[in-house]
Amino acid sequence: MKITKKHLYFTLTVIFVVVLSGVLNNASASSIAQHNLQSIMVWESSSTSGGPDSYYFNAGDSRLASKISFFGANSSNDMSGTVENYDIYLSDANGNLNSSGSYITIDSYRNADKQNVAVGGNISAVQLNFNNGTSIYASNVARVVNGTGLSGVFASTQGYANNALGAPIPSGQGLVQPAPGFKCTYLGDHFSSITLGFVFVDQNIACNSNSDCGISGYTGSSYCQGSNIFQNYMTYTCNGAGTVNSYCSSSSASQLKQTCSGNQTCNNGVCSGQNCTYHSYQQCVGNSLYWYDSCGQQQEISQYCQNGCYGNTCSNYNNNNYCTYHAYRLCVGNSIYWYDSCGARQDLFQTCYGTNQICQYGVCTYNPPAPNPNPNPYPYISHYKTECYSGNLYWYDSLSQRNSLYKDCADANSCTIDTCASGECSNEVKCDGTTCAIGSADYQKYCASEQPVTSGLSISFFAKEDESTTQWQKAIQVGENGHLYFMIAVANNETVQVDNLIVSANIPSEVVSLGNVQVNGIAISGDIVNGLDIGSVAPATAKTVTFEGMTQTFSTNETKQSNAKVTVGTASITDTLGLMFNPGQVAGAAISESSESSFWDFVKRWYLWILVALVLIFLFVVVFRRLSSNA
Repeated sequence: MKITKKHLYFTLTVIFVVVLSGVLNNASASSIAQHNLQSIMVWESSSTSGGPDSYYFNAGDSRLASKISFFGANSSNDMSGTVENYDIYLSDANGNLNSSGSYITIDSYRNADKQNVAVGGNISAVQLNFNNGTSIYASNVARVVNGTGLSGVFASTQGYANNALGAPIPSGQGLVQPAPGFKCTYLGDHFSSITLGFVFVDQNIACNSNSDCGISGYTGSSYCQGSNIFQNYMTYTCNGAGTVNSYCSSSSASQLKQTCSGNQTCNNGVCSGQNCTYHSYQQCVGNSLYWYDSCGQQQEISQYCQNGCYGNTCSNYNNNNYCTYHAYRLCVGNSIYWYDSCGARQDLFQTCYGTNQICQYGVCTYNPPAPNPNPNPYPYISHYKTECYSGNLYWYDSLSQRNSLYKDCADANSCTIDTCASGECSNEVKCDGTTCAIGSADYQKYCASEQPVTSGLSISFFAKEDESTTQWQKAIQVGENGHLYFMIAVANNETVQVDNLIVSANIPSEVVSLGNVQVNGIAISGDIVNGLDIGSVAPATAKTVTFEGMTQTFSTNETKQSNAKVTVGTASITDTLGLMFNPGQVAGAAISESSESSFWDFVKRWYLWILVALVLIFLFVVVFRRLSSNA
């Protein structure tokens, strides 16, 4: 196929659209975790406690980053309603698990077959709480998978899916039946699912600049340290300005304002001497009038001169020799008043209302309390954590009071020891007869496949020299370069099947070339020395393993033991076979028969390769003759 410019342009366009779509999809939603999430509250309304129950998940809760395997009626859950199981996790808009996603998916399973208002999947609200003390509720439904039992308006509204948006209903209103207007979803019985999205807006930003937190300046009275005058300076800071993590803080630090001269001392926050009089006179500094002591040291400001400072006095009159109206503002208590240029107080300008608002230097300033690094706007949570109590797992509220049962740790298996420890149920299987009776239904179901059963197994190890004879022996005398045949028989005398049996054999070094391994007459690959997996043996049956070997040259008469072993789990049983090595033994007819047998064995094993060699020789001759005739 010829690739034209048209094909090339079309391919590049498709690639660009796909890449651009991926970029836009990633840019359209920010991760919930990016917004400094503190916790997630899920409100569920299937109980009869008088309103929706709240379930609390910390931002780092591992349940939010994983889906429950084989989720259903008997599986574990992240939270539970009256009879529902719920799985809550971070996801994308399609409900796919994504720990960096900007959506929350809630899967529900209710093993029932009710209709409409009686079905499960009853979500009232999902709330995100942030570390700066703000919170938001779900604002859009991205995906719904309805369960069974919906018809009419319940089906057309996808189980009132939009009822999961916004705040939950007030506690105490209870369940009203029928409830088309009731604030919760009816997603359906059996499996259902809903994926919810959120809108993150700028009102979560506490401050954009330092001035949003207050006006920095001196606070309190001056004080002495030696011959120096200090005063505390309050600094207001916007931390993380312009972000959802922003918050205001303030700090106070002592600052040096003045050092008294050599003939002065510092008393009550002012410099004075034996001949220096405090507030002795006033003097203009720019458009302000300052106090000075009799030794000439500048002290605090006396007055700001609206119309200018002349001759060490404020000019109280404007150019028309009248007092200037609304010349400046001063604090009176926690209120701000206007003053004219002649110093007369006029009307009220502003009262500093609100928490932490104070009046300083003619302006209202914010004096925030120490910031709470981890605010909790919801001091009471009914389902806050799970802990063990009396062998089961219970919900506890945020006041550490025990609430409803979370999980019954007792399972349906009588062979387990059921306990609860460290906030988890434990079901330890015991197959030693201390829990369920040996041979009982639960024992057969849960223990038979796990218990190494060897008491009813038997193993027998035999050998023979003559392949044609059916007589196997427990001890045989062998000569040099003779063929040997071995058999291991494993019998199961139990009333239950025994699985995963491993059979192995330990053969003396005088026997080599082990091979032709068969199980019940069927050839298998493997090494009998390292062990063969022969699978399972049914009750009252047996399996045989056969293999072959060849004795090599040896010079001494000696009897050696050969061992066979069957292993089940960590238990094993063995049997032995006696091999008497006699270098002077003559095989006689058996040797001739063995030699003949060896020849036919060679033919049987290599006949395919012999046929291939003959065909190649034939083709070579034909081709060689044709080439010769052409020459």
